[in-house]
Amino acid sequence: MAVDTTVEVTMPAMGDSVSEGTVLEWHKQEGDEVSEDEVLVEISTDKVDAEVPAPAEGTVVKIHASEGDTVRVGTVLAEIAPGGNGAAPPKPDEGGGETVDIVMPAMGESVSEGTILEWAKQPGEPVEEDETVVEISTDKVDAEVPAPASGTIEEILAQAGDTVTVGQVIARMTTSNGASAPAKAPEPTAAQQPQASAPPKVPDEVKVTPVAARVADALGVDLSRIHGSGPAGRIVKDDVLAAENGALELRAFAAPRNGDLWSEVRPQIAADVSRHGGTATEREGRWGVELVCQMQVVLPDGTQARQPSRIIGVNGTRWLLRATFLGQPAVEPEQAQDWEDALATVVVHRGSQAMPVGDALPLTLPDDAQRLS
Repeated sequence: MAVDTTVEVTMPAMGDSVSEGTVLEWHKQEGDEVSEDEVLVEISTDKVDAEVPAPAEGTVVKIHASEGDTVRVGTVLAEIAPGGNGAAPPKPDEGGGETVDIVMPAMGESVSEGTILEWAKQPGEPVEEDETVVEISTDKVDAEVPAPASGTIEEILAQAGDTVTVGQVIARMTTSNGASAPAKAPEPTAAQQPQASAPPKVPDEVKVTPVAARVADALGVDLSRIHGSGPAGRIVKDDVLAAENGALELRAFAAPRNGDLWSEVRPQIAADVSRHGGTATEREGRWGVELVCQMQVVLPDGTQARQPSRIIGVNGTRWLLRATFLGQPAVEPEQAQDWEDALATVVVHRGSQAMPVGDALPLTLPDDAQRLS
């Protein structure tokens, strides 16, 4: 968390498959003045080299990572004292939010790591204290990790399918005004429905996350007919939503002022799909070049199959909108007019604040939308 008088500059996210990078060169040193959006440091990853801009005008007061150091996404690289000539900003109100780390919890003495199954919350979404944030699977137990406080999810540091170790920071959140971080992180809860309501019925041979099971129960979807795309063929929420007519997943990211971020991240996505045993081919679509993917999945009977998806990127002014079609609109792109028309109605308000390239933008659902989680 930033101290009262400084703004932290962090290693930005640069794609789902990028977890760390190397500091190439600092353009500013401690004591140097810097303008908002001015390049502060250059970072190299195995996918792309990027320039990290200053999030605010002020003076660089501390550099935490030297050139040549390897840093993980979310790591604090430097601190800036905002304001002209390094003048410190006013202290935040007493009721201001606090940044809290969400970590992979201990789940028994013999458990040292686990696999991220599914995020129940995304960056920008509000969360209540003790509400499920993420589901994690280990070789001993599946568990739902609750939020340590009420607030807003700021960033996710480990994606679904990633292996994480006990104590590793997997996400960060900002507490609501007046709330404070707990002295001790809450214990994970067994992956089951609250006792106030009966858990959904799941066939014995089906592997499914708790969130997906609840969504399937709410929609009346037969889990035995669904192909799971999660780790070890586990059914996740997106599989359930795409089971009948299809689904559309949206994510928005900060992008350079002048550039084509979609052309940069598209090869990264294709390479990630390939590493997981799938295929990704390019085709011309309504918004230009898109990816048609076939992900390898495991059926309930142990046989392997392919699950289709279409990934579309739309470049905007300092933003990238990424849309993933699942189910019917992925299998039959030429018959997906209604789905594409729905995508065309999405409005992106980037705002004028400085953000590292790749940072997720919060999504706001229409008032009449139904949230399934």
